[in-house]
Amino acid sequence: MLKSLSMRSNNYYGLVVIGLLALMHAVCSSAMPVPDKSIEGKPQRASPDNSLSFVHAQGRRLVRQGVPLTLRAICFSNYYNYDSREFDLLNSNHHSEKDFERVKILGFNSIRFAFNGNWYRDNPQHFWAWLDRNVALARKYDLMLVLDLHSPIGGFWLDPTSPKLDFGLWDDPALQQENVDLWQAIAKRYRDEPHIAAYDVLNEPVTNDSTGDKWRLLAERLVAAIREVDDNHLIIIERLYGVNGKYGTKNIPSQFLVKDNNVMYDFHFYEPLEYTHQFASWVARPLTDGGHYPDSAAIVPTGRQRLVSNQRILSETLVPGDSSWRLYQSKPVTVTDPQVVAALPIMVARGNIRGNIQFDNLKVVEYAADGRYLGEVFHEPLNQETIWQWWDWERPVADQPGKHGLSRVENDGSNDDHSLAIALTGDRGIVGWSSEKRWFRVKTGHSYQVIGYMKGQAVEYDTTDAKTRAGFELDFYAPPLDTETKPFLQRDREYLEQKLNEWLKFGVEHNVPMSVMEFGLVRACFEMRGKGGSRWINDMLSLFRKYQLSFAYWNYHGNHMGLYLTDQKTPPGSPNEVLMETLLQELSAWRQ
Repeated sequence: MLKSLSMRSNNYYGLVVIGLLALMHAVCSSAMPVPDKSIEGKPQRASPDNSLSFVHAQGRRLVRQGVPLTLRAICFSNYYNYDSREFDLLNSNHHSEKDFERVKILGFNSIRFAFNGNWYRDNPQHFWAWLDRNVALARKYDLMLVLDLHSPIGGFWLDPTSPKLDFGLWDDPALQQENVDLWQAIAKRYRDEPHIAAYDVLNEPVTNDSTGDKWRLLAERLVAAIREVDDNHLIIIERLYGVNGKYGTKNIPSQFLVKDNNVMYDFHFYEPLEYTHQFASWVARPLTDGGHYPDSAAIVPTGRQRLVSNQRILSETLVPGDSSWRLYQSKPVTVTDPQVVAALPIMVARGNIRGNIQFDNLKVVEYAADGRYLGEVFHEPLNQETIWQWWDWERPVADQPGKHGLSRVENDGSNDDHSLAIALTGDRGIVGWSSEKRWFRVKTGHSYQVIGYMKGQAVEYDTTDAKTRAGFELDFYAPPLDTETKPFLQRDREYLEQKLNEWLKFGVEHNVPMSVMEFGLVRACFEMRGKGGSRWINDMLSLFRKYQLSFAYWNYHGNHMGLYLTDQKTPPGSPNEVLMETLLQELSAWRQ
């Protein structure tokens, strides 16, 4: 009986999805209309007693008209990376009225609506006409807009490879004031518009200071300016995404509260990045093939791990003096600790050393318990692509800090022109290279051998310290003794859930709502066989439902990650049909 009910239920949902897909294709096949100028007009003014029509934060949830609400959004990027000289905002073909209809059919209730602050600065009249028209379309199709300042006045850092990089916003009070004035003007104009769900005041802030305090201070100013004219609308505050002009906030708190009660705190979720952004050219260094999802063979660190130092494997030490590229290796060493689950290779210099050391072409081979050779379990050629996936670190001695140079070499290597280098000036600390992407599973009773190439120039060792050495090492890790948290997971739904919960702790601790106003995949995850893009989307949406998280899929129209994959400056076309079907099926569950 249960089986027959399940089959009937699956058939029903299948018919629903087929019907919705047919409707979507009917909408898609319609001629692309020009902007409907008849929809343009002044913003709607809600009645004074209509405050319940607005979205509000209430504890960890959002409510509207007293009913719990989850924003289910898709992102309209709106060519945010173009300035007003590069395209005609009022006649943009990024989307039309038909696209609001498509969004509604798919099952979304919101659109995260990106804009560039310079559009307002260059031509306020055109900016307001464009925004008014889109607010009116949202009203017509009973959708809500999350207004998203995706590119502020005087700042651009979203593409680290772009020649347009600009951090002037953080040091120029006049530029900051322009952004404050822009948000106050938006809030004043739309303060009575219930079809605007929220103001996302700055997308992915990356500051040029070392602490991120410049974003915290500006966020407070933006909130205060909005509240001077608008008490109705929810404000979204995004976490800090980077400091010192680069993405990354290691060891720096990235989440913080502002002085307002009607705020939702946001983080973007693209985990694991090497999968969701594989082959992406716009990250700091282009990513290569990122594998598939789920992947039981991939081991992913999720929290604290316990180093089992007595299992460490050491290669031979680099010879002193000047030396050319030469092979160095360890003896095969057996893993005896039954709690060890993973290993991480590193390149390291320990103790009082002077000179220059280069590392290249690192391998780890495995042997069975009976001594049989099982093959390579790890190989890092350190080529043009992979040297950028390794990061330098240093643990100096407090009373004798050394001055070391750690660099990526692009003109000298053992097998090509690339390697990693350490220039040492002498201290008793530890300096090295490691990569969080290079974990691999190990088995108790098996033996492992580390092999690699090194080269030295004027290398001198402190012969009075037996621990002074330079070479390859293999560190082994086990779960912490004092927690039930799994330190390693395979690439699957459990991993995604644990990574989500790492961010959601902030909302739990402070009793505030949180959201994921960006998540998504590059097109390769759907177009290449076996990548599992649909499965990742399914798991993410099911987790959003479980935790009642507002979300926004990135994005609607774009040739890298779009639901419609046509190039910028062309109308939406070439639908990603696999993604469309997945969204239709998953979002239909929200209708129930």
